[in-house]
Formats: sequence, structure tokens, C-alpha cells
Amino acid sequence: MSGSIRSFLALFRGQPKRRHSCRPVLEVLENRWVPSASGSISGHVLVDQTGNGLSADDVAGLKHVKVTVYFDSNHNGRLDHHDRKVKDARTDADGAYAFNHLKAGTYFVVEKVPQGYVRTEPVLGSYRTVELAAGQSVDGQDFDNFKKLSTDVVTHVRYTILDPSTGTTRTVRNLHGNTLEGDVVTVTFDVARRAKNGVVLSFAAYNAPSDHFDPKTASEQVLADSVTDSFARGEHGSLTITVPSGFYQVDFVVGPVIDHFGPARSNIFYSAQGRLIGADNGGSEATAPTTQIGGTVFADNNRNNLFDSGDLLYTGLTVTLSGSDNHGPITPVTTTTDAGGLYHFGSLGSGTYTVTVSLPDGSSLSKTVSVPPDISLTLDFAGPPADGGMAA
Repeated sequence: MSGSIRSFLALFRGQPKRRHSCRPVLEVLENRWVPSASGSISGHVLVDQTGNGLSADDVAGLKHVKVTVYFDSNHNGRLDHHDRKVKDARTDADGAYAFNHLKAGTYFVVEKVPQGYVRTEPVLGSYRTVELAAGQSVDGQDFDNFKKLSTDVVTHVRYTILDPSTGTTRTVRNLHGNTLEGDVVTVTFDVARRAKNGVVLSFAAYNAPSDHFDPKTASEQVLADSVTDSFARGEHGSLTITVPSGFYQVDFVVGPVIDHFGPARSNIFYSAQGRLIGADNGGSEATAPTTQIGGTVFADNNRNNLFDSGDLLYTGLTVTLSGSDNHGPITPVTTTTDAGGLYHFGSLGSGTYTVTVSLPDGSSLSKTVSVPPDISLTLDFAGPPADGGMAA
């Protein structure tokens, strides 16, 4: 074979086979005309700092937590064995996760709860459902987890209960069945030395909808008094609260206070989070306070501190009530004396009150009294002698 023929054949062998040359072009055209799945689902796995469920203080993320997205294969709106797993993801250092390149459909997003935690968001159920449209990005699919705390690091628990009405105290080992409305309760305890980092403890009292605990109505409880503190290992400590009037719930717990409970079947309860040390409930249905304070304001023309002949009645003067009842300081309220020089404040609870009368000359008269519940107290004010500006 001549050299020129061999050169020609060598050149021909170096060319790509013609029947394959258009394939990359077809692939580009296919990708250009057939849209790829471009939807996404994202969120965070957070640490529930207080056990209250998802709230603004839950900012510390949990990293390396496994999150799985499922496709609702049988379109029944719930996660079951027919559903097809699409992808797994792991959270980053901020607790963030994301699933990208998803086509339209109904997805379930499931978090594997980290060991030693209990899920508090979603509040009910274990997964989130996302209806994803084509090309849609859905963020905010967050999970919240409260770190379980151990109650066995708290030992030698005792409750000293003071009855303010009699001044008597008694000490019991079990809180249940031993408290009454208005009691001042002090819990004392020791922190075990195995609690290397110490422990946070809380004592809380709630106004409740009834005298017994019911998870269906627990969300109606309102925090009335609480105290939280940190204690070192080996430390002997104490916490004190006052049991409110009416129906109540009292809890001694490890960790911070829950300021709202429930709903039922959720983990937003001390018992569900495994940190309840002692509890009690009871009380009676609260009734409207009936204490009243009222009296007459007059010009004491004969200076005998009594309203009698010759004295004049003050009308239209401002009278202010301030002080505190058994729930704490009250918002000051005002009234005016009527045509008979009378003022009146009703529907008061027991407490210590100050009544102040503003006189026409810019001066004032004040009296402070401590009153028990369910009384009507007469509190008259004898002003300086005057000749006019008053009704007879």
C-alpha cells in the first residue's frame, strides 16, 4: 500500500463515527425542552429552650439531624407504608436542611428525633405536610426539640407549707394533696454531686380552670407565681411560691417554666418532657371580691372630726384608690363625691389600700387601711373649715 493511501486511511480513522455525532446535540435539546424538577422544601431543626414549643427564643440549631422527605404515593393525605421515600438530608451547623429539585406533589417531611430529646414542634403528629407546586420553594418547615432533663439529680426533697391565716407550718415529703389556696410553699432539696454542670430548677403556681388536672383544659392555665434558679452540684437549695386563690396547679420541676400548656396529646407538658418532680392541684371556684370602701367628705367647720350640724358636704371632689390586693399592686382608680358628699369603691379583694381626696385648694387628705375580704368599711374625711363652694 502506497504511503499516500496509508496517510488517507489514518486520517479517516481519526474522525468520529458519524452515526454518534448528533447524540450530544439531542441531549442538549431534550434538556432544553423538558423542564427539570425545580421545587424545594427547607427549614430548621431547633432546640426548644423552655419546653413551650416553637417560640422566638428557639434559635440554637441541632446539626447532623436526619430529615427525610416522602412523596404521598397513594394520595391519602397521611404518611404510611405506601409512601415512597424521595430523599434524606442532614442539618448543617445552624440546624438548616433543604431538599431541592423536587417535582410538584404532596410531600411529608419527617425528622428523626435526636437521642435524648423530645419533639415539641409539630405540636401534634411527627411530620409536616407540604403541597408543592411546580417550581415552588417552601421554607419554614421547622422542627423543635426539648432536651430531656433528669429528675434523679434532685434528692431529699421536702415541702414546708405556711398557712398565713394561722401562722402555722408543716413539712411534708409529697406535694400532692397537701396545699391550699393562699399557702406559702417552700421546697428544699439537695443537688446530687453527679450533676457535673449543676441544674436549673423551677417552682411554679398556675390559676387553673378546675381543681383537678385535665390535659384537655390545661391550655387554660395561667402562670400566677414562679421562681427559677440555677444550683451547683452538692448544693442545698430552696424555692418559694404562693398558691393563688381559686382553682390552681402547683409544679416543682427540673428546667425552666412552661408558660402555656398543651394541647392534649402533645409533649408541651412537664410530665411528657419527663421533668416533673412534684405537683398538686385544688382550690375552689373563685368568686368576685366583695370588700367595699366608702364614706363622706365634709368641711369640719366645728373641728370635731364628725359630720354634724354646721358642717358642709364636699361635692364633685376627686377621690383616688391605690395600694395592693392579694394579687399584688392594683392600678389606681378614681371616683368623685356625689351630691351627698359620698364616694364609694366596690368589688375589692382583701389588701392594703390608700384613699386620697383632692381638696379644692390643691391640698389632699389620705388614709391607708388594711382590709380583710367581704367587709364594708366606712372611711370618712374631715376637711378644713370652709364657708363656701359646698352643698349644704
